[in-house]
Amino acid sequence: MTDDTHYLNIELSDEAFESLTSYKQDLGLTWNGLLKHGTPYPEQVEEKHQSDRDD
Repeated sequence: MTDDTHYLNIELSDEAFESLTSYKQDLGLTWNGLLKHGTPYPEQVEEKHQSDRDD
């Protein structure tokens, strides 16, 4: 059996980490799922949260 596990280290500001964590939780994804489905730019996350607040 082959091990197809890969490890990734990234550095994020506290603000970027909190933004991605919130986005990940909103979508019900794991960190792995978030990486597979793509990570948004901070502006996209803020726009989504702003539109959610306006609704």
